[in-house]
Amino acid sequence: MGFRFRKSFKIAPGVRVNVGKKSIGISAGVKGARVSVNSSGRKTTTVGIPGTGLSYQKTEKIGGTKKAQTGGFDDLPETDGVEPANLPPIVPPPQKPQKPVSKATIVILRILAVALIGMGLTLTLVTVVGGLAATALGCVLMHKSRWHDAERTGKPYKQAKRCRWQYVVAALFVFFAIGGKAVDAPTDDTAEQQAIAEQQAAQEQAENEAAEKAAAEKAAKEQAEKEAAEKAAAEQAAKEQAEKEAAEKVAKEQAEKEAAEKAAAEQAAKEQAEKDAAEKAAAEQQAAAAAAAQAAQEQAAAQQQGETVYITPSGKRWHRSARCAGDNAIAVTMDQVGNRTPCKKCA
Repeated sequence: MGFRFRKSFKIAPGVRVNVGKKSIGISAGVKGARVSVNSSGRKTTTVGIPGTGLSYQKTEKIGGTKKAQTGGFDDLPETDGVEPANLPPIVPPPQKPQKPVSKATIVILRILAVALIGMGLTLTLVTVVGGLAATALGCVLMHKSRWHDAERTGKPYKQAKRCRWQYVVAALFVFFAIGGKAVDAPTDDTAEQQAIAEQQAAQEQAENEAAEKAAAEKAAKEQAEKEAAEKAAAEQAAKEQAEKEAAEKVAKEQAEKEAAEKAAAEQAAKEQAEKDAAEKAAAEQQAAAAAAAQAAQEQAAAQQQGETVYITPSGKRWHRSARCAGDNAIAVTMDQVGNRTPCKKCA
């Protein structure tokens, strides 16, 4: 990592002088649009939209043409007395002709150079370093404009002529530097007041940033608390809804259970009633059958009592057939049989 140096001076609103290790430059413009020119002949144009981070930057070199390198057999290494081979001549590649700088660009460079020299000489009353940087940059730009003008017109650029106006600028610089030292005390006071004002402005800026940061943190905290409260309310509502659904489900299950038990009880009661009715009908039917049997028995008994049978005066049995009873058979009814038993043959 090498040694680096860079310093920037504000010489006017929107105009700054940038002093680096290898070059001196000046930039002018407003926020979002700025043009920079340095002593190396490089111009940088930057256009952007403030607050969005979008910008476009174009860097180009003012003038500066590259000359093609040509050579012949004199550039070849020595051959120690050996004749060189019959090689074809070296033909340099065709170079693309460079478009000369326009007259408008030269005029802009000269105006910028004159403005820089004037601001540099004025700035020398305040700070010698800043004035020297601006004046030197103006001289460099003036030199560039004269060189481009000679290149455009095809006239040779005379080195002697460019020294006359530089002598005048140097003399004026020394004069303004001495004048600035003569009023050093007020300048120092002004610089001190400016430093105090800048310090106060920086302090106010820091306080404003701290206040904005605190307000942003407070807003973020309130937003987080609001989101947490909304989340808790949503969770509570979901919990209550779940409890309500569970209670409704339990009540529904209880009602279904009670309805099932009631239906089962009604079914059991119905079955019991049907069973009782069937038992009653069976009992009634049995009683009716018993009554019918009793009536039939009574009727049979009555018929039997009125039936005619045959007995003998000394016999112990009764007969249905007179022939079985014999010659002494007497016709009687069943109620007149008495203790006699039926005959095993005819009864």
